[in-house]
Amino acid sequence: MFALRRALIDFVHAAHAGFIAAFMKGVLMPATGELIRMMNYVDDIAATLRRVNASLYLLSKEEKQTLADYMRKSDPNFVALVEQLERGE
Repeated sequence: MFALRRALIDFVHAAHAGFIAAFMKGVLMPATGELIRMMNYVDDIAATLRRVNASLYLLSKEEKQTLADYMRKSDPNFVALVEQLERGE
């Protein structure tokens, strides 16, 4: 039973990542394993940001500013990496 469940989960993840890759390129084409893995990393980042966002109400205005500064200075920076990808580097 566990193996079947794991296989189904793997299939859904691969199908989801493949569809996202095709959508981003504007054509339906298969995604490589490397691309799927990186897209899963991005999904993990998004999940983390959702958890941060859900807890922001707990922070004071000063703490929010400190967190914003910390996120902006993080290296590598998410926005800078997206810009690098868009340039094809």
